[in-house]
Amino acid sequence: RSAASNPSPSTSKAVNAFSATSFVIVSSTQTDAMSRTRFKIRRATRGVPRARRPSSRAASSVNGQTILTLIAAQAEYGTAMQQLSINPEFIGIGPIEAAFNMTRIMLEKQNSSTLPDFIFSIGTAGSSILNQAELYQINSVTYRDMDASAFGFPKGTTPFTNYPAKFDLPVLFPDIPTASLATGASVIDQQGTSGQKFSDIEADCVDMESYAIARVAHYFNIPLIGLRGISDG
Repeated sequence: RSAASNPSPSTSKAVNAFSATSFVIVSSTQTDAMSRTRFKIRRATRGVPRARRPSSRAASSVNGQTILTLIAAQAEYGTAMQQLSINPEFIGIGPIEAAFNMTRIMLEKQNSSTLPDFIFSIGTAGSSILNQAELYQINSVTYRDMDASAFGFPKGTTPFTNYPAKFDLPVLFPDIPTASLATGASVIDQQGTSGQKFSDIEADCVDMESYAIARVAHYFNIPLIGLRGISDG
């Protein structure tokens, strides 16, 4: 996708924003057992300018840059993450809840002049080809539910909008493997219980919120970083 079709915040801004950052990703399954994997992320930077906007109380701050962390559900916010200085906003499950709650949060921050410099979306995803319990950085996100091709629109593109079928996301951490992700309102499995199987999806993994998050982040012109632990598939 060309930059002209989707003028997003520069990747270089995101790459230069963090120094010696450590995150813990907790990957949960639908059983009583909780599978935890700790991932330490370090990135050295120089000459990073301080944020001009005031810091939000709910936002973390790294190297003078404010970060808004988003998680879909409380179940994805494990005890290891709670021990760190990560104070997430919970936006709900599914694209509608995610879009509604994130828009509300961003408008509140805009009204209080506390918009973040970066948005981190942390959570779990399903995949039949990626390694379970491993962390991936999302490099692109599509909307797998949108299909108006019967009316001549490209699959994945919302009719009569200037938004593309795919949002490319900044790749911030070169040591973490990347993956493409497709968002939709249904749970995907190998049997096609919801109407789609993993083999029907072109992306590497699936979730139910990321495209909605990317849409809102793009509107507010704030870089989005996506991290997903593979929990099922």
